[in-house]
Amino acid sequence: MFRKKSAEPTIRNLDGTPYTPKVEWVTAMPGLVEVWPIIPARTAIPQWFKDSSTRISKDAAHGTAPRRGEQPPPPPLKPSGTVVGPKTYWKNETPTLRHCPGMVDVMRSGYLLRAWTDIEINTPEPPKRDGTDRFMDQTGLNPQDVGGKIGAFGPSLNQKLPLWEGEYEFALKFDTPWLCKTPPGYSLLYMPVPYAEHTPFRVLHGITDNDTFHIVNILAMWSHHGSYLIEAGTPLCWLLPVKRDGYDFPTEVRFDPTESSVLRSLGKGGVGTNGGRIIHNTYVLARAKARKEQQT
Repeated sequence: MFRKKSAEPTIRNLDGTPYTPKVEWVTAMPGLVEVWPIIPARTAIPQWFKDSSTRISKDAAHGTAPRRGEQPPPPPLKPSGTVVGPKTYWKNETPTLRHCPGMVDVMRSGYLLRAWTDIEINTPEPPKRDGTDRFMDQTGLNPQDVGGKIGAFGPSLNQKLPLWEGEYEFALKFDTPWLCKTPPGYSLLYMPVPYAEHTPFRVLHGITDNDTFHIVNILAMWSHHGSYLIEAGTPLCWLLPVKRDGYDFPTEVRFDPTESSVLRSLGKGGVGTNGGRIIHNTYVLARAKARKEQQT
């Protein structure tokens, strides 16, 4: 006889109401919540992604036919940014990156922290990387005000940090006007804004325990010579709450020849045995169903 698994105990607040985990974003800058609030990334899907076709002919995909004129217009995205794959296999067409679960999910996850004001950075000289690289903050804010300080980690602090071509040796430090309060056991992952590599700043990756440390600061490498204006509202950083248990799992690495059929199917455009397109059938539809249940 099998025993029914007992339900997880309900966590309650002091007043007896059920506890609902939430992420709180708090600022002391007047008007910021109304003008440039922290937003879920799913509400700001890039326009280039929205304009991309969902499928093209197989000939066009393999370079044997012109792409232009053969692409059907993309269907409109739902307000949530949800992209649901086709229910059946396309015999003569190939899905584009609009159906890549990895790209879709990263654009729908996390939050975007945007520039709370116009930020102007001037580097009077090209990068020398000899300890003399410098910048001037021409934003004009009072460093004593909330969100008014833009500092830097100089070469002596960066030490041996690998630099990209054209980058200065200092790291800009944006003291943002935001505090983030995550549920107990959750941290905040800092990443560059997905697919926005054309910016002159490169956000450095990091994780902070924002259930106890609420300050949100951004470190970024700079690569523009001269004066550059980051306009208010520009996404600066992608932030993702992560459960600390989630990045410290026990790990197993093994060889398993029985998985060869799944790996071979990848070259056939799908994930599953014998090339079955589970990635565009069961998998995608199951994900869509799970998201709908979470929203209700």
